[in-house]
Amino acid sequence: MKHGPLLDANEFKKNLGWYCDVCGRHRKDRFISVYTIDFSRDFKCVDGTIKKNFKYCNDSRHCYNHIKMIAESKVYKITHPI
Repeated sequence: MKHGPLLDANEFKKNLGWYCDVCGRHRKDRFISVYTIDFSRDFKCVDGTIKKNFKYCNDSRHCYNHIKMIAESKVYKITHPI
C-alpha cells in the first residue's frame, strides 16, 4: 500500500478547518473563534464542570450576534439539553 507524503505541522495547521455551529459552513481555522459557556450553576455543580464550546465565524456579524444571544439567554440549555 502506497501512502502520500506526510504533512509537516505548519502545512497541517494551514489546511485545518472547522464547522461553524451557527451557519454550518466549513471555514479555515483563522476564521473560527470559540465561545465557552459555563452551565455548571444551572445543574447545581461546581463552576467549570459543565461547559459547552460554541464555534462561530469571527468575520460574520450574524454568527457573532447569534452566539452573543445564546450566551445572554442560555437558550441552548432549553432547546438542546446537555
